[in-house]
Amino acid sequence: MDFITFKEKFSSLMFKIIQLFEILVAIFITIVIIFMLYNLISRVTNVDIFQMSSSDFSSFLASALTLVVGLEFVKLLCQHTPENLIEVLMMAISRQMVVEHLNTFQMLLGVLSIVALLAAKKYLTSKANTKETTEELKEELK
Repeated sequence: MDFITFKEKFSSLMFKIIQLFEILVAIFITIVIIFMLYNLISRVTNVDIFQMSSSDFSSFLASALTLVVGLEFVKLLCQHTPENLIEVLMMAISRQMVVEHLNTFQMLLGVLSIVALLAAKKYLTSKANTKETTEELKEELK
């Protein structure tokens, strides 16, 4: 066995091990999210919703949106696609904008960031999908 073959086999093995670790981390994060969801539900059921203050609601919203960002991150770990990456970034920025009390400039930056991510999603990912679809059609025609 020559060095190039060994290097290719070793690289392939390392890639598979890293993918396995990513899946294990995704499973672990999902389990933690499930426990946190249980905590969130139990916290809400113990509070009289009609007596809930705005700070209680802000705390609930922050926790709920954090779980949503965590779920999007798990999705990204399972499927490495540009769409998933953009969705994680949009959720994280949106969460920050909703939960934190941002000043006008920070809010403007958040909105512009989301607009830029939406533009990237529309133009960059659609081109990649069109290229993949074109290649699939060429393969089917052969």
